Amino acid sequence: MARSVAVAAALLCACGAELIEPNPPHLSRMRNGYRASSVAEPVLWLVISDIYLEHDEDCASAVAWLEDVVRSSIPSTAPAALELTAIQVSPCTQPNTRTIDAAAIDANLREGAARFPGRAVRPLLIYANNILLNVPGQIATALQSIRQLSVNRGALEPRVWVLVGRNIGVPTADRVLNWTYAGDPAIARQLAQMAADELPFMSDSDVVSPPLSLFASGPSGIRSFKVCAIDEGVQALDFAADGSAVAFDVSRPPHYRVTLHARYAVPHAQFEPLSAGLEAEACFDHCERYLGDDPPVRWLSRPGCFLGSAS
Repeated sequence: MARSVAVAAALLCACGAELIEPNPPHLSRMRNGYRASSVAEPVLWLVISDIYLEHDEDCASAVAWLEDVVRSSIPSTAPAALELTAIQVSPCTQPNTRTIDAAAIDANLREGAARFPGRAVRPLLIYANNILLNVPGQIATALQSIRQLSVNRGALEPRVWVLVGRNIGVPTADRVLNWTYAGDPAIARQLAQMAADELPFMSDSDVVSPPLSLFASGPSGIRSFKVCAIDEGVQALDFAADGSAVAFDVSRPPHYRVTLHARYAVPHAQFEPLSAGLEAEACFDHCERYLGDDPPVRWLSRPGCFLGSAS
């Protein structure tokens, strides 16, 4: 009788009949991952005022107002903040020969960052010019030199915000805010919003995980599993991650480690914590049986996963 059933099954296959597997593998696909933590960095800033005023007596109050609105815009969420002594390029007269000392500013930035050992300090330069003329070439060049000097000594490149007359291009600027007049509450509001978008700068931390259990939160009853997809930075520690079936040993559960590349002092609104992981397909029963492929194949012997991506 058994021989007759086997012959009949063989004939069905030979004639192209579809094999119906009464006991297909019981499968589940899941994703495991690791998420790095983050840390807010100290804020270090320097105001460079390069404004022109018709009346000399207005100069001091205008410069003081500028420094105050910048100071007031620094978010309270920053773990620490340090304001460097502001630079006034000219006494509100803007001579054509005016310039700024890039090397001296770089030295100030270096000394300021040294106040926060072990932290990723990205300095912030705020340059203000209220005249509807292009920023002088020597000023723009000096701002770029400050950035390059930081990079050359292995420090983080400063971020540059500029407050200038409308439609004036500033190649060195990361953010541009239109200047109207000293004392304009709209400038204060826009500067506060800009600061809220960017500060405090954020860095990744804990980018190397400890060994992580592949099935730490279950499910139970796994007999075998396969790795379906694995992200960059994920290392399988004690199992094959090539899509082949791996027997699950409850006494020696599989582990993996994640190693991510940290970013330092990223603007707050642009920062998303890093994460990486892998997807696995677990088999709970009938692992040696057929899948409903064309032609049918055994789950244990077929490389790769059968179910769709994990949600």
